[in-house]
Amino acid sequence: MLLNARRLRLFARIFLALFLLLSALTAGAFYLLQRNPEALTGHFIKELNARTGLNITVEAVNVALLPVPALAVSTMTITGEDWQFTTAYATLRPDFLALLQGRLEPRNISLLRPRVSGTVSVPLSPDMDIKNLLGSGSGQGGLLPGRCRLTVQQGDVRIQGAENSSLVIEDLQCDLEAKPGDSISGNLGWASAALVPPDGHPVLLDSLYLDGKASLEDLLR
Repeated sequence: MLLNARRLRLFARIFLALFLLLSALTAGAFYLLQRNPEALTGHFIKELNARTGLNITVEAVNVALLPVPALAVSTMTITGEDWQFTTAYATLRPDFLALLQGRLEPRNISLLRPRVSGTVSVPLSPDMDIKNLLGSGSGQGGLLPGRCRLTVQQGDVRIQGAENSSLVIEDLQCDLEAKPGDSISGNLGWASAALVPPDGHPVLLDSLYLDGKASLEDLLR
């Protein structure tokens, strides 16, 4: 069936109505967020604390409208048993429909100068079981909670293992998109990495860059 001028005008009005509706939802969501970002973020943090058992704190919360509307957090710290995560600055773009219902669900997360440090009770080595190391004590189900994009700039990882083993990664960069289940795609790299196993002979891997799509479960095998 050919499109005549009348049908084209009808489709144009439909698209215009959808655009106005989405714009109104977006404006309403960020109006609610701008009125009291600390309260909404505090509620979300309390839920995460209860769900994960971690201690999460932030220094300041603001709403950034440009270049993309997002929630901006300064000096965030997440502390667990023998682990600590800090980031100088983080931006989060939420799910707008969830935001209208009073829930803060991340869809895009950007981290500037994040740092992960901690200790593990097992030796670190090139043939270690990474999946069991990361998943010890976690629940069943998909490894990833939902669709989300993660961008990291100038990251740093420092882990101390048993028997004087250690892992250090410097200047970590990534742009990854996760989907429900365990599908992950994007790029990952770092300037330098050093793994010191119990035998004391370090394994060095500098200037790494990976780009592609894979199952997270397969990567951790």
